[in-house]
Amino acid sequence: MALRQSNHGRAVWSVKVLSFDPATKETLLDKCPECGTWLGYGISYGVSSCGKCLHEDTEGFIRGRIDLRDYPQPRVEVEDMEALDFVTGLIDPNPEVRSSFHPALPEALQSYSRGGLFEFAVALACAITADPVKVTAFLPRPGARGGYSRFSPEVLALAGRTILSWPKGFDRLASMARENAALRKGHFGIKKELGALLALRLDPHIEPGLREESRMAIEQDMRRTATGHTMVRRKENLFREDLMTMQQASKHLGITRKTMRRFVDDGAIGAHRAGTAERAPVLVSRKEIESILKARNGFVPATSLSKKFGFPVMVLQSLAKAGVLEEKANPVGLAPGSYYVEGTVNALLGQLDCRAHPISTRTNLVDLRRAALLAGSPSKNPWPGIFRGVLEGQLKLFSRSSGKALLGRYFLEEAAISPISERALTWPEPTDRAPLTRADIGFLLDLPTPSVYALIQDGILSRQPTLSEVQKFYDVFVMSNEAARLLSGSEDLEDWDTSSILSGSGLEPAYTTTYKKRRVWRRRDVLQLARILPTR
Repeated sequence: MALRQSNHGRAVWSVKVLSFDPATKETLLDKCPECGTWLGYGISYGVSSCGKCLHEDTEGFIRGRIDLRDYPQPRVEVEDMEALDFVTGLIDPNPEVRSSFHPALPEALQSYSRGGLFEFAVALACAITADPVKVTAFLPRPGARGGYSRFSPEVLALAGRTILSWPKGFDRLASMARENAALRKGHFGIKKELGALLALRLDPHIEPGLREESRMAIEQDMRRTATGHTMVRRKENLFREDLMTMQQASKHLGITRKTMRRFVDDGAIGAHRAGTAERAPVLVSRKEIESILKARNGFVPATSLSKKFGFPVMVLQSLAKAGVLEEKANPVGLAPGSYYVEGTVNALLGQLDCRAHPISTRTNLVDLRRAALLAGSPSKNPWPGIFRGVLEGQLKLFSRSSGKALLGRYFLEEAAISPISERALTWPEPTDRAPLTRADIGFLLDLPTPSVYALIQDGILSRQPTLSEVQKFYDVFVMSNEAARLLSGSEDLEDWDTSSILSGSGLEPAYTTTYKKRRVWRRRDVLQLARILPTR
């Protein structure tokens, strides 16, 4: 139609992304309708002729055999013709078009040139027509002449409308990208959600300011869709106050991420997961975390209280049965486990502080741990009697101000140990308590955990020792630390050395462990030696 109006080529026809004439909206011919040869200007016999379909005229000159004007093409029809005219008007060299081109641009884009906006429209068209399955760092642009066929008038109109209604126009493209998210690899992430649109932030063909506009539009869209999607997002793209990542939740609760993950895996805390991805972010409800935090304010986990007091959980359980503490199993809103009511813990500490006397020059004081060891044996539990005796005023308590655990802060008179022994109870049956841990055994025998490990490794104790087995070991054997306590009432060399005294007396250890070379002595031999050594 344009050639019938004026038989000359238009410069705008050389723009490969345009498949039509902007003035007439007639689709452009790219191949000869007769021979199928790509049309160009390499060999030209006129803009309306094919360079291959030739014949001789009556005067012997070579002329084009066909006239392209005899092959009218369909006109472009799109719903948003205004947006399409906007895209073509950005680069149309027609003076009349350029003088009358005054589009209503959004304020954020008014400072950019027509050429810059056209490149932006092409970049948007590339993102719209990109393969929805692939996600690349840069926008996929055509590499051959046939690749430009993807820039249909409908695609260009959509790109133009996106610019004219920026940044809200970007939301439409983002919604289209999310519809194809299932086609892309992975279980989560902004790349899976938005696909090729993310490459607008890095595309080198558009101006830096437009790349920044794209980045802000992406962030705004992620905020807008924060609650209207089912995808799991990372922290930087979450934009939700009702959800938090496990890392944020663990920090909020003051627990390790490993503990937090265990809570989630056990179902104690509800979570939103990204399919079956192992390293995907896991989101939890902020309201649920706040509820747990509020509930935790009234309870102290057994493991935390054990560390604070300095003795095993089994001792805490015996104090709870004696009414000294209040234990609560699996409180609502907390992870499964044993807890203690914080009010009873604070009340106990307050009563101990009130009844404690300052340490003066007394030398016949022993700390609570040593008092318990002197008051009984592993099968006996003196702890309820110690605490009841202190709270009822029957035992005089002494304290020193230090940051140590409860066991190292309070002391009793050594003369008061006999009544403690009489108050000792038996430990619960194995069915009523958890199996003994190495830390429990070390506490009962006054041994460091590595020494317990050495005894188990060499078979002196079984892999899962029972209380009766621990008592039997206590009755028959001692290790160097216990031997030193038994011999401490005797006097020998000025430089007191338990090992040298035992070796010098001719005693042979019953065992020497492989690990750490710990020496195990027979209790009867050590007691006999203690009786014959001179006393101090």
